[in-house]
Amino acid sequence: NFFFGVGASAAYTDPNYQTGGIRIYGTDHKVYNNYMQNLTGTTWLLPILLDSGDTTGIKGNGHQRPMNVTIVNNTFVNNAGGIAVGSANYSTQPSANVIANNIVVGSSGTLYDKHASTCNTFAGNLAFASGAAVPGASNINGDPVLQSVTENTYSLQKLSAGSSLAINAEQGSYPFVITDMDGETRSTPDIGADEYSASSNPVINPL
Repeated sequence: NFFFGVGASAAYTDPNYQTGGIRIYGTDHKVYNNYMQNLTGTTWLLPILLDSGDTTGIKGNGHQRPMNVTIVNNTFVNNAGGIAVGSANYSTQPSANVIANNIVVGSSGTLYDKHASTCNTFAGNLAFASGAAVPGASNINGDPVLQSVTENTYSLQKLSAGSSLAINAEQGSYPFVITDMDGETRSTPDIGADEYSASSNPVINPL
């Protein structure tokens, strides 16, 4: 999935108010190969919110707390935040989830907000914070050296030859992540949604 926040309104009454990403409840979800750029949403409209819950059950109309959710190989660029695990919205915090091998680049908000202290695994997450942003619970801090690539009028930030912190640097094994966001086969996987290729980043599934 590609999320672009271009032209979002700051007015609460506007139907285009803010722009958010993915909010997660329940069990066993896999969230990967998403690219999010210029999203303005905060709190419950963050790029990814692995929210707290008000029930541990699997039935009814409540917000089931997230468990056994895997969030891997996503890229976030210049959003109002990044990945948040847990919140003050509800009392039961997410548990036994994995957040790994993501790239978050931004100048505002907390790039990896670990609100929940219960049994969630963070590994191989790369943060590049500038301006007022803070890395939060990142595992690797540094510049991923992204390069601008235009696809169908959209300007994307992808890995470059200088992306040494990300290339072939995935931690852990996630065999369901076979391709990257462009449909390119992953071999010795890179961190983030894009798998670097020296052949001008071939795009198999264009925007």
